[in-house]
Amino acid sequence: MLTVRDSEEDRIRADAGADDYVTQPFRFRELTARPGAVLRKIQTNATGESGILRAGALKMDLDHRTLWKAGEIVHLTRKEFDTARGLGP
Repeated sequence: MLTVRDSEEDRIRADAGADDYVTQPFRFRELTARPGAVLRKIQTNATGESGILRAGALKMDLDHRTLWKAGEIVHLTRKEFDTARGLGP
């Protein structure tokens, strides 16, 4: 969740459904690091596919460096993939 609302009450309400909460103003590097932090929390899916992360409509294959959204491949550069994975700047 990206918002200008930063009161304690707003944060508590957002905790009911948001995976993360970023308030403005923010630094771009902080914002780009957040998806990687969420992905690191996700364990290998229940089907036992090693190196595959799933979050909603997203599927990331860490071994083959590919990303799908709703079954469609998302073309990322090496830097974009590393950033999404939480390894980049």
